[in-house]
Amino acid sequence: MTMHEHEQPGAKKEQYVTELAGPDDRWLSITDASRTARRQEHTIRSWVRDGVLPVHPDRVGINKKTRRVRLSDLAKLTPILDIDAAIATEVGSLDLVSIPRQQQKIKEEHDRLQADHAHLRQQLVAQEHEHQSQIALLRAAFDEHLVGQQQRHAEAAAEMTQLRALLADMNARFGGALDSIHRLFDEQTHVHIGMRAEFLDHLMRDRQATAEHIQAVQAQAEGTLRALFSDLQRDVEARFTLEAHGRDDAIHALTAEVTGDLADMTSRIAGQEQAIQHGLKQLATALEVATSAAHDAQKRLDTQTEEVQELRRQLLEERQARETLVRQVAALSQSPPPGEPS
Repeated sequence: MTMHEHEQPGAKKEQYVTELAGPDDRWLSITDASRTARRQEHTIRSWVRDGVLPVHPDRVGINKKTRRVRLSDLAKLTPILDIDAAIATEVGSLDLVSIPRQQQKIKEEHDRLQADHAHLRQQLVAQEHEHQSQIALLRAAFDEHLVGQQQRHAEAAAEMTQLRALLADMNARFGGALDSIHRLFDEQTHVHIGMRAEFLDHLMRDRQATAEHIQAVQAQAEGTLRALFSDLQRDVEARFTLEAHGRDDAIHALTAEVTGDLADMTSRIAGQEQAIQHGLKQLATALEVATSAAHDAQKRLDTQTEEVQELRRQLLEERQARETLVRQVAALSQSPPPGEPS
């Protein structure tokens, strides 16, 4: 981009530019700039005159009076509101001044591309020769590897033939051994069957002898059990008889003691009554003593009566228990022993 200042008489200060800023940039006339920015042409021209908006030094158009500014420079000063308002012309997008320079750049780029093409072609030829040599080496290595594989395959085929022959021999030997094993197994099976039959016969005889022995032991145990039941019944009856006699003796003794106490109480009461009759002075004292003695005697009598009733109740329970036990022993003695048919 080329930009330079040009001062003219009358306080004019314009800045000139001859190239577009980029491929998206374009030239606008003063009228198009006014339309796209929605500004007055007087404002645009004042910006050009003051050097704020650069302008192309050459005038174009039929009368060569149309001045041009760049769209990029105008956008720096004011927003572009309507870009379609500009009148599209080839001059607006064509940069005739820069065409020779662009041609020179294109020629230089073309020469550089031709040099790069020649260099790439040389590299491609060199790489092709290198690839051809590598392919030759790989082919030789593959051929050598293939020959080795064929040799190893032949050796493996020979080993497989030997293994097959060995396997056939082993199959024949194994078949003979298997036949021998089958024959031996049949013989052992017959022997085991005979031994099993003999063992079962012996087991049955032992079982019968054991059953007879068990029956004899059971009969002996039943006799012993019956004898034990008889002895137990006798012992229980004797024990209950002794306990009943002991309880009766205790009751008689307690009754005698109560009778003696009653007789003693009666005699004491009689003596007290006689003492009361002997003197009126001792009536109150004698009456109190008699009343106290009567209360004590009544308490003792009540206590002894309760004890006698408790002893009678216990004796009745003992008799009932004895009768129940005697009935149970009788029922056990009458029931058949275990294992004996009823």
